[in-house]
Amino acid sequence: MFMTAPGAYAMTDMPDSASDSTDDARQPAGVVGTDFAFAVYTQLAQLHRDVGALSMGHTKLEAQIKDVEVRVNDRTRESELRLTEFIRESEIRMSESRRESEMRITEFCRGSEQRMTERMDRLETNLSNRMTELDTRLSGSMWELDTRLSGSMRELDTRLSGSMRELDTRLTSSVKELDTRLTSSMKELDTQLTGRMVVTEDGLSKLKDAVNRVLWTGGGIAIVVGALFGWKSVWQWISTDFGV
Repeated sequence: MFMTAPGAYAMTDMPDSASDSTDDARQPAGVVGTDFAFAVYTQLAQLHRDVGALSMGHTKLEAQIKDVEVRVNDRTRESELRLTEFIRESEIRMSESRRESEMRITEFCRGSEQRMTERMDRLETNLSNRMTELDTRLSGSMWELDTRLSGSMRELDTRLSGSMRELDTRLTSSVKELDTRLTSSMKELDTQLTGRMVVTEDGLSKLKDAVNRVLWTGGGIAIVVGALFGWKSVWQWISTDFGV
């Protein structure tokens, strides 16, 4: 702005080549040089003013730049302080949250352990009670079974004793009856043999001895066979063979 106006002024002060040629020719040379010097001086003064204005603008710009740098530094320090404070508060909150979480976890673990201990105690108590009840039931059942077995064994022993006595009585009577029948049969046979044939006294004695041996042997065999196979079977065999 300041350069264009004086320039324009200087250009307006300078004579035109076409229109004012006659005027310049008529004006003296000193007047023309004075005007030109004044125009140059005016231009130089304007240049000095512009340079001064630029210097002042540069100074103001440097001051503004310094002010901006100061404000930026202040804001940077303030931001750093705020960030540091925020980080410190975050660390404090994180530490408190961690401690609170650890306390909660510890309390939860303690409660879980206590509940598990109580459950194990109740389970052990229930198992002990059930085992005691089962032992009592088994003891009663074993005692009842022992009593029943003892009664059954005594009853079986009584029945076997009665059966053995009855069998002994029957065997004794059967043996006696068999002995009587054999004796009568032998007597009848002896009579028949005596009447039918004449034998010597020695032959008769030998025959009696043989018959006695047969009787004793047969009786022993009958007793053994009766003891082994039952007197009923022996009696049926004797009845079948001898027609008793």
